[in-house]
Amino acid sequence: STCSLPRSSSPNNNSTSTSGRLVVGRGGISCSAASSHREAGSFDWKNPLAFLFPDWGAPPPSTTSRLTGAARDGTASDFLGWAPWVQGEFELVSVLGHGSYGVVHLALDRAGGRDVAVKLQAKTRKRLEQRKVLEKLRREVSVLTDLQACPQTVRLYATREDEEDTYLVMENLRGGTLAEMVDKAPDGRVAEADIIHSCRGILNFLAACHERGILYGDVKPANFIRDTGLLGVRAIDFGCSQRQSPNDVYFNSRCGTPAYFAPEVFRKCFTLEADLWSLGMMMYVFVTGRFPWWEDMSVVGPKEVEDRVMYQEVPFVEKEWAHVSPAMLDLVQRLLEKNPAQRISAAQALAHPVMNGKRVVSGPLPPPRADRIDVGTFRAINSSDEDPDCMCAGTT
Repeated sequence: STCSLPRSSSPNNNSTSTSGRLVVGRGGISCSAASSHREAGSFDWKNPLAFLFPDWGAPPPSTTSRLTGAARDGTASDFLGWAPWVQGEFELVSVLGHGSYGVVHLALDRAGGRDVAVKLQAKTRKRLEQRKVLEKLRREVSVLTDLQACPQTVRLYATREDEEDTYLVMENLRGGTLAEMVDKAPDGRVAEADIIHSCRGILNFLAACHERGILYGDVKPANFIRDTGLLGVRAIDFGCSQRQSPNDVYFNSRCGTPAYFAPEVFRKCFTLEADLWSLGMMMYVFVTGRFPWWEDMSVVGPKEVEDRVMYQEVPFVEKEWAHVSPAMLDLVQRLLEKNPAQRISAAQALAHPVMNGKRVVSGPLPPPRADRIDVGTFRAINSSDEDPDCMCAGTT
């Protein structure tokens, strides 16, 4: 199947918007969710690769979720086929963070004697059928498993579930998120050397995703942990990741943080190149200390975000870019190309002079691939299987 985009960028074109107002910081539009401590469970370190989809016995007749407080009978359709979460193996120590539908705990693996991070997610969500919630959870683990060979991906040790919730047991990363790096930077402006180091790691990660036909879907500072070594960063959240269909390179289900959405994402017709726009927006924030278009973005309506991204050119004020090299400015401009057919790819960005320690742009980049969407050729898509996570996917 194909999807299409309008030739004319006019506010009169049909587009989908979401009402309401969301608090926006440097990391993006945010919403909060209450955190909750959980009891400990089991994990077999002797067979670490057998955790994904083992068969296990019938569930107990009913349960109460300690994450959501909901109670209902457990049925076979409520289960993913993962090993059960059993008390006794983990000591949950503290909450590391929380998002729209889950909580990440620091935990002690009592058998292994080391710290791990346990991500808890409920199997029920507002405005989404449970069948689709389970599909999303399966997809998250499937993508995370496929990307274990990528050094910039967090290590997944085990998957567990009970009747109401799921548990992803992962390595505990201590470097702090890129959002924290921005918060600590003077005036919110990150040094160019730090931008290059972190974003080179993100580009390597995105190149690995795109080689596998995977859209990461939520490139933003809070989803990457700093790594001071050669890796640059580690990606930690795959809840918005999607796979390309074997017969279709296009996506139309939006998920992520609207402040980082590419124009074609608002139109619900996009490809892997949407990740590169999000990275460009993130780099813009690193350099200038703010998002484009707004001096004060403390409270912005999602419709206003959509209108600015879709219909206004990204402003590049000379004084805000004077402290970085021309090559850095050039790369960000190439990433924030509104036409995805002309936007630089992850592989091309890795070959860009600024990522190779050069300070001048030397010659044109290779032409875009023929399979990218060209916004001058297509009409708009106005309906899709909208993902409720799209307007509040995590915090900053």
